[in-house]
Amino acid sequence: AKKQLGDANFLMQLVTYDKEQLTDAILTKVSKYTKLAEFDPEQVGNVSRAAKSLCMWVRAMEVYGRIAKEVAPKRAKLNAAMKTLSAKQAQLAEAQAKVKEISDRVAALRDKYTTNVNNKERLKKESEDLEVMLARATQLVDGLGGERARWEVSIGTLEKALANLVGDCLLAAAFLSYCGPFDADYRHTLLKDNWAKAVRSLSIPCSEDFDFCNFLANPEDVRDWNIQGLPADAFSTENGVTVTRGTRWPLMIDPQEQANKWIRNMEKDNGLKVVTLKQTDYLRTLENAITFGQPVLMQEVEEELDPSLEPIMSRAIVKVGNRSIIRLGDKEVEYNPEFRFYLTTKLANPHYTPEISTKACLVNFCVKQQGLEDQLLGIVVRKERPELEVQKNDLVVAVASG
Repeated sequence: AKKQLGDANFLMQLVTYDKEQLTDAILTKVSKYTKLAEFDPEQVGNVSRAAKSLCMWVRAMEVYGRIAKEVAPKRAKLNAAMKTLSAKQAQLAEAQAKVKEISDRVAALRDKYTTNVNNKERLKKESEDLEVMLARATQLVDGLGGERARWEVSIGTLEKALANLVGDCLLAAAFLSYCGPFDADYRHTLLKDNWAKAVRSLSIPCSEDFDFCNFLANPEDVRDWNIQGLPADAFSTENGVTVTRGTRWPLMIDPQEQANKWIRNMEKDNGLKVVTLKQTDYLRTLENAITFGQPVLMQEVEEELDPSLEPIMSRAIVKVGNRSIIRLGDKEVEYNPEFRFYLTTKLANPHYTPEISTKACLVNFCVKQQGLEDQLLGIVVRKERPELEVQKNDLVVAVASG
């Protein structure tokens, strides 16, 4: 004991003593001393303070050892529980990781589901719209079935007309230039028996059923002319086309004044000026009409024309800069391209000089028996069956609109 107490590391050994090494054998040996009445810290302290401290340390170790003995099973259970807890916590963490992974997958699938549902609704709406469009297209195609057949016929007709265009233009130009002074029979003879055969003999294709009026005028114009007073017979219609499509000013042979009436009505809304060669101021009227682009009707023309009309009849127009000028007597008058000039005569069989015939477009409006019959028939139909006239006008509009 003295040797132990003399050890310099004795106190450190006490401090660092491993309390867990207190076995039952050691506690049994120690209890032999602690049970002694004199092994009391107070009594021992009377002898030695150091011994008192050792006594207290021994008793404390004994108490700790006995308590540790009682606590050991509980501690073992605690350690086991802690190990179990650690294992469960590891399992919990693993489960939570799996739950998070699954939650993330569920969220992604939910987003994908939402996107797919939206796509489904969009595609459903597009499908419904396409079905409506398909139904409309089908209805349109079914409705246009007859139109297609009509279009195919029209294409064939137009292709044939295109192939015959050169010859038809030749016939129309010849009719427009030369047929105006003649009656209906002679016009037909010239067109069908002479010119058409001559064109074909030159291997120039032309229409077998060439119609001058249909070639140069549309049905709506002809209907308007009829409303304005032009008789509806074929001869008068030819005259109307010749007057409106010719390049020379028309001089109309008009003993019945049908052409006069028609021109007055046709040009009424355009500020028509009516003059005669007997008027002293007719040249002034012509000058104003030429400047402002107004139509002029010169009526009661005889077999001779005033030489002052020569520049107008020959269209002696001169370009001066951006202006068009025509000289009347000693005056230069600015020429408006909207100006139109019509001449009529009441003479039934006038004889005009070659100079007048080449500068004016002579148009014969004399009513013959056949023309009178056609006009009277048209009047009777309009009076007796007005609905036929309405149907005719409707058909004209339908044909003109395509």
